Amino acid sequence: MYIEYSEKDKNQGKEKFYFSSYLFEFFSMISSFLASSCCIIQLFLNIFSIGCAGFAIFDKYEFHFLIMTSSFLCILIKLKGIRKTYKIILLCIAISISKRIVNLFLKDYNIESNAFLTVKGVKCNGCALKLCSELNKIAKRCSVEYLNPPIADFTLEIENNINENSIRNIISSVSLSYRILNMKLNNSMK
Repeated sequence: MYIEYSEKDKNQGKEKFYFSSYLFEFFSMISSFLASSCCIIQLFLNIFSIGCAGFAIFDKYEFHFLIMTSSFLCILIKLKGIRKTYKIILLCIAISISKRIVNLFLKDYNIESNAFLTVKGVKCNGCALKLCSELNKIAKRCSVEYLNPPIADFTLEIENNINENSIRNIISSVSLSYRILNMKLNNSMK
């Protein structure tokens, strides 16, 4: 016994297929954004001077979001094939690893440090990057050595005429919520 499908039934099946594949594309993009939320979303907010949105709270779930992204992409490959999904796969991978790429730019491995700061209130990589760029106004170089929101360690290479007050003024000008927990300057600079 054969079951014949009308054209209307076939078209409804195609519509359901396309709708489900778009849903998996959407969810894979959302989960990859959430995996790197501290970077991509925050950098867009910084571009428009909106400030920190506190997306660093999702950092502890990064692995879960990466698993979700991988799962959605696997289902998408099963539905559409690799040839039709390679662009979305590459985009999701780029978004997911963007946090690691930003961390490469935050840390300067060749810095000759003569000042070390521990600052509380730095909520994300975008905030650390903004603070580092402001500290570069008085320092030759600035590097974020460790970021575990809300605490970040900064290493600076500064001139001898820079004192603690000028560093404190720069940090408080960026955000009043930042607190210096520890500051070590070379003896010749105090």
